[in-house]
Amino acid sequence: MDSRAIQIKKWRTENAEKARRQGVNDSKRYREANGLKCRARYLVRKALRAGSLVKKPCMVCGSPGAEAHHEDYGRPLDVQWLCRECHVDLHAGRLSILFV
Repeated sequence: MDSRAIQIKKWRTENAEKARRQGVNDSKRYREANGLKCRARYLVRKALRAGSLVKKPCMVCGSPGAEAHHEDYGRPLDVQWLCRECHVDLHAGRLSILFV
C-alpha cells in the first residue's frame, strides 16, 4: 500500500462514524445523479437471481468472469457480457463492439 492509502485507512479507522456517514451521503448523491444507470444495474441483479437472465462468458475473449454492459440504460435487460478487462477497453475506446 502506498502512503496515501495508509493515511486514508488510518483516518477511516479513527473516524469510523464520520466515514460511514460520508459514504452514505456519497452513495445517495451518486444514485440521484445516475438514477437510470442504478435502476438498470438493480434490474440485472434481480433478473440474474430470478434466473430470467443468465450470465454468459465475455463476448470478446470468452473469459467466464463476465459482467453486464449496457449500451442503453433505458433497456436494462439488453446487455452484452464482457470481462472486466474488455469492458474497461471498450469504455476507453480501445475496443469496438457492434451491438445488434
